[in-house]
Amino acid sequence: MKYFHRFDQMEQFAFGPKVTSSFGAKVPGQRMILGLAKKAPGTGSKMHKHNAEQFNYMLQGTATAIVGDEEMIIKAGDVVYMPPDVPHSITAIGDEEVIFLTVKDTFEEFRVDLVGE
Repeated sequence: MKYFHRFDQMEQFAFGPKVTSSFGAKVPGQRMILGLAKKAPGTGSKMHKHNAEQFNYMLQGTATAIVGDEEMIIKAGDVVYMPPDVPHSITAIGDEEVIFLTVKDTFEEFRVDLVGE
């Protein structure tokens, strides 16, 4: 179907294996991408930035999030905002898998840069 989607019936894939441990499924729109992402306990993303604005809404688990010069322990119900070109990283902590919804704007020339490498 074109307008209705079920994450549990979609192909699951690694979002960016060189940058993050996140995997799951994404629904691309014309100007936004909605994803359901998962991180195994003890895994996360390298510090990176991209030219897309992004929101993550935590559904399950606990993680350490760093955005710019701010750091916070996040859990279900928390929202993380990552402005374009601001370095950020999210790492799953504890014994439970982290699950979150992610919304990112789209670009014809999406760019991701690792920070400090």
